[in-house]
Amino acid sequence: MGDGGISRLVDLVPIRELPFEFNPPRHYIATANNNILPPGYTIPLGYDGWAQPYRVNRIREMLAAGKKFDIDDFVRMQQDVTSSLGRRFVQILQNWRLGQVSRKPVCPVARFPSDSFPMPRATTS
Repeated sequence: MGDGGISRLVDLVPIRELPFEFNPPRHYIATANNNILPPGYTIPLGYDGWAQPYRVNRIREMLAAGKKFDIDDFVRMQQDVTSSLGRRFVQILQNWRLGQVSRKPVCPVARFPSDSFPMPRATTS
């Protein structure tokens, strides 16, 4: 927000109307540039470039381990490069039935009927 930006935000939106979380039942607050606004929150905060939830979901997954964390655990979390989107994509690829002849798409990510894009037939000369 630049010089003085925070005070301008506070002047525009009363502090009690800003989103906040205090001591949630899950015992942690995780953020990763994701949308932190509660459902139905209507006051614009001047930011519309939220990150997709994959990283924060991975952070939540690690924090949900239900153990007492030490410094080494948090170092591993900070350096974690696991991609939940990549993990899901690998599952899709592993379930892809190669070579199956069907009128339905064989890849579960396909969102169009197979006959929408006819494959050229092989020709012999």
